[in-house]
Amino acid sequence: MALVMKQQDRAEEAIEAIRRFRHLCSKHAQESIDNVLIDLYKKCGRMEEQIELLKQKLRMIYHGEAFNGKPT
Repeated sequence: MALVMKQQDRAEEAIEAIRRFRHLCSKHAQESIDNVLIDLYKKCGRMEEQIELLKQKLRMIYHGEAFNGKPT
């Protein structure tokens, strides 16, 4: 849904939709959702939020929690 909203130039609404409904998605899907959010933040010019999410992803990689626990 968020990707369609992005294509329709409704990125801000897509971010809000993800924030409201992400808890309904499986733990396995959270990394993909983060990737979509990073792209949406970039499109909206929300650099601070994009940077924070990228830092969080780097911490997950460092601790071996990213990529479903697979080594990188």
